[in-house]
Amino acid sequence: MRFLFIVQGEGRGHMTQAISLSQILLRHGHQLCAVMIGQNQTREIPRFFLKRIGAPVSRFNSPNFKLDAQRKGVSILGTAKWSLKGLPTYLNGLLAIRKAVRQFRPDIIVNFFDPLAGLYAMLFRPKSKVVSIAHNYLLFHPQFVLPKGNRFAIIGMRWYTRLTAVGSDALLALSFKKMPYLPSKRLTVVPPLLRNDIRQLEPSNGNSEGFHHRV
Repeated sequence: MRFLFIVQGEGRGHMTQAISLSQILLRHGHQLCAVMIGQNQTREIPRFFLKRIGAPVSRFNSPNFKLDAQRKGVSILGTAKWSLKGLPTYLNGLLAIRKAVRQFRPDIIVNFFDPLAGLYAMLFRPKSKVVSIAHNYLLFHPQFVLPKGNRFAIIGMRWYTRLTAVGSDALLALSFKKMPYLPSKRLTVVPPLLRNDIRQLEPSNGNSEGFHHRV
């Protein structure tokens, strides 16, 4: 099968998960035809990602949430203001996604928590199936216990998370804890994705130098 990844590029966590999934797919004979990174123009795509992802990478401008003054949660007002300023470039981002999907014709689009990927799926209704992956989708599961914090910050995070998930055919929430499948929400809880090089580490007594790769 042919896959196209759309990755929220403001943090390295989603990039790491994308690398892990690409390794799994390639190991099972599937093709990762392209990867798109959603971020602002001031950020560089990390070298480790370009080296390990195993497919051509392009970038487009995408909105990202803004933290509150205490940096403890999402600021709804701040995120809205920031997003409104970038509307023209975000429209170009949507068009870039549509162009890539038309060019590569993937069987499955995998969205690693990018909001424009969600909007694209809702607005353009691609023939490709859309699967969204992030630990954040645990917010939609009734067995997930919300951490204590600012109520408005939690509301902001829920709002942003729903934006990334809109139009998805399936949601995969990453968690070490097992939780039942929710067909009404198309939500499946799965273990976190680990890169091959992490699996090949062996612990030994001593300091951090005691970790080494299997040979």
